[in-house]
Amino acid sequence: MLSLLPEEHFRAKKRCVLNPTFGRGSSLVGGADGDLIIDDTLIDIKTTKHLTFDREFFNQLIGYYVLSRIGGIDDCARGEIKHVAIYYARYGVLHRVSLRECHEQSDLPNFLRWFQKRARA
Repeated sequence: MLSLLPEEHFRAKKRCVLNPTFGRGSSLVGGADGDLIIDDTLIDIKTTKHLTFDREFFNQLIGYYVLSRIGGIDDCARGEIKHVAIYYARYGVLHRVSLRECHEQSDLPNFLRWFQKRARA
């Protein structure tokens, strides 16, 4: 699997955070941590046999992003996450999605309030 790793996708220019946690956001859901943040991309690493980007993977990535917006990223200078990605380790494939394609910025504050209220319930 290491020989498949596309180095250009994993070379940080400004920040690299291994196993990021999301402060108060992680606490809201009983603990949550991502796999990796490189620059402005939150990456989850999968070793699945199936090269599919399903709803479960998408929800997990968006969930981490939401938690980061609520609680920040522990031990990391403030930096915006603009993309989420899945790295399929068995295939050496990084599937990256711009968060601009996922939501309207103007809708985010209301969604974050709803999410926090729902998580506490």
